[in-house]
Amino acid sequence: MAQSPVRASDTDRERVAAILRGAAGQGLLSLAEVDERLARVYGATYVGDLAPLTADLPEGGRRLAPVDLRARSRARAIARAHLVGYVGLVLLMVAIWVATGADYYFWPVWPAVGMLPAVISHVAAARWAGDPSRTWLPRIPGGCGARAISRHLDSRHLDSRHLDSRHLDRAAA
Repeated sequence: MAQSPVRASDTDRERVAAILRGAAGQGLLSLAEVDERLARVYGATYVGDLAPLTADLPEGGRRLAPVDLRARSRARAIARAHLVGYVGLVLLMVAIWVATGADYYFWPVWPAVGMLPAVISHVAAARWAGDPSRTWLPRIPGGCGARAISRHLDSRHLDSRHLDSRHLDRAAA
């Protein structure tokens, strides 16, 4: 098996272990299978060792992955700050419009409308932040725990001995 040159962190192992526990809780894996896979998870050295452990689960276990509540609260706080900044700028522009005579042409509408899509997309993205099952990234067959081999590096044609920086740069793109 061609292994990813990226070493697995404790966070990677815990994420895959949580997916396996969720799969067992939904009856997708037996207790014996979970015990065997958890032993392999905690013994994994490389990220590439983790992907096969969730590959046979629906969507590679993405829907079973736990939501990162810290990432969600952080994203929502930033989105709130963005929204408050937007409202503050719009109010400032309206105040300038009023202070300069408040003529019939309400010019603050154009900058407000121009900034609105960025605010809406930021607030919408913050709604699902931290949820690995809700992402704009393409679904990757092969599992949740292996970002390095999720792009496959075309493992059928490349052996880990032949990977050099050109292949890794191309795979990261």
